[in-house]
Amino acid sequence: MKKLCLNLFLSFVICLCSVSVHTMLIPDKHYDSLNKNSSLIEVAKNINSTNKKILTLTDISLSNETLKSTLPNTVEELQSIKDSLDSSDEIISNKTNLLDGISNNILFYNQLLAILNNPKGTDVSNSLESLMSYGETTSNCYKTLSPINISFADNGKIFMKNFETGIYREISTLQAKSSNIKNNKEFLNIFENTTSNFFKTNKNYIALIEKCRTNHLEFKEVLNDLDKTSKVVDSLGMELYSITAPSDGSDVFSSFSKLVDSYSLYLKSTRQALYSEMFAPKSLASNDIDELYSTAKDEYEKLESSIKTFSELFNNYKDTIGN
Repeated sequence: MKKLCLNLFLSFVICLCSVSVHTMLIPDKHYDSLNKNSSLIEVAKNINSTNKKILTLTDISLSNETLKSTLPNTVEELQSIKDSLDSSDEIISNKTNLLDGISNNILFYNQLLAILNNPKGTDVSNSLESLMSYGETTSNCYKTLSPINISFADNGKIFMKNFETGIYREISTLQAKSSNIKNNKEFLNIFENTTSNFFKTNKNYIALIEKCRTNHLEFKEVLNDLDKTSKVVDSLGMELYSITAPSDGSDVFSSFSKLVDSYSLYLKSTRQALYSEMFAPKSLASNDIDELYSTAKDEYEKLESSIKTFSELFNNYKDTIGN
């Protein structure tokens, strides 16, 4: 019986001690938790205050110098917060996620600054993807600190909407313009070679035929030259089918195509007139001979007009694309 009473007494004492110890420990844990959160709240306030300088801006455009000049200072402030946390032995809840959030927050702003400084960069598409990735990672890291609120996620959504209608749209326009310039220059390199070959063949055969009449040149020589030139022009005409003109170059391309057709008609009418003269009676009057070339002369006038029109369009086109 005494043994039983002793056991009951000891059990009671142990239970009492356990309750006492538990009662003593709970406040300490609660205090530690409050202390950790108190430090976290202070850090969160500093981060929110720093991010506010960027994320609350509404004019998110390439021309916004305030955005560009504020970013470096914002990065420095966030880096300072991170350095303080790294060097501190203070226990803070979710410190790892907090540090990861700040690191990606910094990367987000650095990437944004890089885009602002070089919006025409060849890797700007990759930069935009990285920006989105850093922003998403930052938001996810900060969300794990709940109920402590770091407002990057909410303010960041508004910021990215403004970014999409501002900088992103401007960059898309720049990329389209850059691609257009590239296409035009590639077209011009090919097209100039074709036009150069054309103008090498351009001749006034009427003047050459007059030399034949004074025995300074043989009719057959001119006829052979006409045939060679016709083949070159026909080849150039076929070559045009393999060239794709960008929208900016469509007018000049169309003008040159008409020019080639005009020259081809001139060559055919001249050859026909020359052939007729070669086999015409020697007694044929000079007026009648001239009449043989009336169509060829008309075609030559049209050719000269086409050359003038094309040259003006071509020069304007080259000026437009900055060649």
